[in-house]
Amino acid sequence: MQHDTPIHPSRATWVRTHTILVSILIVLLVVTAATGLLGRDIYEPFALPKYIQESRAQDLITLALGVPLLVVGLLGLRCDRAWAVPLLTGVLAYELYVYALYVIGGIYSALFLPYVAVTSLSLYGIIGLLVGVDAARLQRLARPSLPRRWIGAFFAIIALVFAIIWIGQVITTIRTGIVDSGHVIFCIDLVIVLPAFGIAAVKLFRREAFGDVLAGLLLLKFDSLCLSIALGQLFRSMASIEIEAGLLGVFIPLGVVGLIMTSLYLNALRPTPTPH
Repeated sequence: MQHDTPIHPSRATWVRTHTILVSILIVLLVVTAATGLLGRDIYEPFALPKYIQESRAQDLITLALGVPLLVVGLLGLRCDRAWAVPLLTGVLAYELYVYALYVIGGIYSALFLPYVAVTSLSLYGIIGLLVGVDAARLQRLARPSLPRRWIGAFFAIIALVFAIIWIGQVITTIRTGIVDSGHVIFCIDLVIVLPAFGIAAVKLFRREAFGDVLAGLLLLKFDSLCLSIALGQLFRSMASIEIEAGLLGVFIPLGVVGLIMTSLYLNALRPTPTPH
């Protein structure tokens, strides 16, 4: 994609700052995810067996997908590619979500402070990238094929479906008085994640430039989460732990649609060939 403005000193500083931040984060992710996947007594004393398997699935996603995509995103950021910030923030949003669950859920293993560091770096990395991104330029460079209304409708469906599911969980917990450790998930979703999908949906319907940035962030975060949930259920099955078929019945169809939307989104942000 062609530069329509030169890289000025403030942008160079922004790129350098986030290159350092994300590089530190990559090292922490490799250490914590590899230790969680291969080590012992990392999750066992602090979580139910079913959540231990899901955590290891999340670690595998981080190592096999998250870290490589962060490297690609950094290269794209340094080359001023339009897709770089949506890619980076999408992966950071996934890591923020996962590691916030470890921190808030009280996984007080030897890795607790690294979990805190990953959560903090991911959060402020997202904020810094979103503050510095030129959303108007991204929208200007996007191809007409970007399906804003379809993505917005998809986000609205996600927000509605999971609001119904999680509010149902809340009502059940209030009625029974039994608090499962999984309550952290629907608390974070109801407070932060689902409102973000709703805000992005509105901005996409209005064709606001920042909606295009949020679309990439939320699509990549959602795709990664769907993949980790499906893999987590596989890990459960391999450990002879009962799987949640209903969970797969929700996340697999939505995940397939999410992947289609993501491919259309990224294709719309590919560099336009320069005519000869």
